[in-house]
Amino acid sequence: MACRRGFEAIVEYLLQLPDVDIRVCDDSGRTVLHDACWNPTPQLKIVELIMERDPALFFISDNRGFTPFQYARSQHFLIWREFLLKNMEYLQALKSEDVIAKLSKDS
Repeated sequence: MACRRGFEAIVEYLLQLPDVDIRVCDDSGRTVLHDACWNPTPQLKIVELIMERDPALFFISDNRGFTPFQYARSQHFLIWREFLLKNMEYLQALKSEDVIAKLSKDS
């Protein structure tokens, strides 16, 4: 809910807790990243915090088969493009062996 509503401070606090499962999803299969992208305003800080913790969430589909950015508004695509290019190092983490192993295990 904090991601969907854009409550940065609450998201930041929750992500600092070691026992918080960032891969939790609702009954529609939407993750915290889906909820952050659903917000009417680009939640750049929240998405960055999520990317730091688990960039693989970009590729998780909900029950309808939609990935998080498919919920982003089209008028914000340039903002998101710039954001992703600026934060490419987080996506590079997807190439690390531990992330690849985690993705293979969760499949």
